[in-house]
Amino acid sequence: MKLKKPIADLQVHGWTSWETGMCEFPVKILEPGKRTLLEVLKFTQTAFPKKDAMMAMTNFDDTRYEGLINTRNAFSASDVYDDYKDRYVGVSRKGNKLIVIRGQEIATNLGHVVVLLGNRNISSRNFEVVAKQAKDMGAFVMADHPLEARGAVGRLFNKAINKGGNLSLGEDNLRRYRADINGLEIEGYISKEHFKQIMDLAKELEIEVYAGSDSHYVAYGNRKGMFSSYTTFNEIDATNPATLLADLRKPVKGYNERQRPCEGLIHPALVIYNTLRFKTHLMNRQDVLIN
Repeated sequence: MKLKKPIADLQVHGWTSWETGMCEFPVKILEPGKRTLLEVLKFTQTAFPKKDAMMAMTNFDDTRYEGLINTRNAFSASDVYDDYKDRYVGVSRKGNKLIVIRGQEIATNLGHVVVLLGNRNISSRNFEVVAKQAKDMGAFVMADHPLEARGAVGRLFNKAINKGGNLSLGEDNLRRYRADINGLEIEGYISKEHFKQIMDLAKELEIEVYAGSDSHYVAYGNRKGMFSSYTTFNEIDATNPATLLADLRKPVKGYNERQRPCEGLIHPALVIYNTLRFKTHLMNRQDVLIN
C-alpha cells in the first residue's frame, strides 16, 4: 500500500484503552462508535476530503493499537493490508487510504519518547535500554514535548502523573543522545515561544520535526482532537516495515501545527482523570491481543 502526499498524526491516544468497569470515559457518549477503523477513516474522509492519512495509535503500557486494528473486519478482505499487523495495518474505502501504525509513549528515566513502528510494547523505562530495543526491532524514536514547558500546570502534572520525573528529555539530553533520536514532536497546545525554541534546536541538531496532536479524543462538534496537528509527507510506501520506516525518516513536505491554547489545560486534565480512575479501580484495563 502506498500513500501519495498523506497527512500523518504521529501521536494519537484516541481514548483510554479497551476497558471494562464503572465510570467509563465520556468519549463513549460524545463519540459513539468512533472506536473502530471504519469510523476513523470516515472521520478523515470528512475532515480531509481526497487525502490519504496515516496515524499512530499510541499505547502506554496498554493495548490501544491492538484494540483498534482488531476492528478491521468491518472492511472487505480486499480493502485491508495487514501482512505486518504487529506493526501497522492499512485500510481503504471509496478511494481513500488510512494506515495505522503502532506507537508507544514511554516515560523513561530521562523524559518521554514515542516509539513508532515497533512490533511490541517495550517494558523498560531506562532511556538507553529503550533506544537500543527500538533500534533492534527497526522502530523510530521521537521525542514528544521535547523541551519542557514550565509553569503551574506542568509542575502539577509532573507531580500527579509522572511521579516528579521529567516529561521532556530536555536540551542537554537531546544533544547527548542525538544519535538515538529520529525526530522531535510539536503539538498544537504549546506556546509560540516554546514552538520557536523547538524549531531552533531542531535546526541546530539537524533533526526533523513532526506535528502530532497528542489527542485523547477524536472530535466533538467543530472541535478536532485527532489530526488537529499533522505532518504532510511526500509519500509513504507501506509495502513492508523497512520501506515505511525509510519514508518516515525522509524530510517531510510540511506540517500543520494548529494552535490550541486551551488544550494545555484539557490534555493534563483528561490524563489525570483517567489515571485516577484506574488507581481507584473504577476502571479496569482489558489487554487485547491481535486477531
